[in-house]
Amino acid sequence: MMDRDQRLTEAVETYFQTGEKKDFLNEAWIWTKQICMRRFGMDEDGSSEVMLRIIQSAERCLEIYRSRKYGNFPAYFTVYVKNQILNQRKRESASRKKERILVEVKGSDLGTRETVSEMRTSEEENVRILVQKALAKLETLPCLVVKMRHRIPMNLRELKLLKEKLRRKSSGLRTYFREEEEYERSQRLRRKAVTDQLQIFFGRTYFSESSRSEKWRKRKKIWADKMAHIGEEQSFRRIAVSLSLSEHTVRKVYYDAIRTMRDRRVGKEFHLSLAA
Repeated sequence: MMDRDQRLTEAVETYFQTGEKKDFLNEAWIWTKQICMRRFGMDEDGSSEVMLRIIQSAERCLEIYRSRKYGNFPAYFTVYVKNQILNQRKRESASRKKERILVEVKGSDLGTRETVSEMRTSEEENVRILVQKALAKLETLPCLVVKMRHRIPMNLRELKLLKEKLRRKSSGLRTYFREEEEYERSQRLRRKAVTDQLQIFFGRTYFSESSRSEKWRKRKKIWADKMAHIGEEQSFRRIAVSLSLSEHTVRKVYYDAIRTMRDRRVGKEFHLSLAA
């Protein structure tokens, strides 16, 4: 079985012999992703942007290699990808610097020089305080349900009620939080698996012949739908089981609480959804 260096080299040779770049694009996609995520620790969004730039400049990349008569394509391509990553970081840095300057210029007229980061932190803190105050005004059960749903840290009164509810099913707080931690971890792994599949189908849709691209497009939609169903919020069903209540009751308590908070103009700030 060929290693990835050999596969990449053969794909390049195929391009120079036939003009067909499909194999090269497939190998370049995998190669670029590994460099971005393993060597540079980039996230999915950042690596996807670099990968897209590599694909868009594939012919230029190959022609530079041929015109300058380099001997080792994997080594050349690694440097090429690294340069693309560094260029992207320079663009991002310049953009952040420009944004900061604009804010500081604007702030100078107001007698302040807050940076974008400081402004965001201040705004998030204000929202957090606003939400906590609104939650404190709710009855204990509605407050507990909202905090469980959105995984907001609980105060003593909610913990006492949760402990009482768990006791009815011969469980306890330690078991509950351990199970929740394991569940969140499994959800993160599921989201990562789906994200990886979406990237694969994106690549296949992009590289495949028109007769097959529709097939991969449909597959991509199926996996996108799967991603939509892996929610980051706690499900009503799990909350109902933990509190020994019906799912209908939990939903009613939750939506009544959110309506109350929205009446106090908090739900909108906190992005709490009233969707069923």
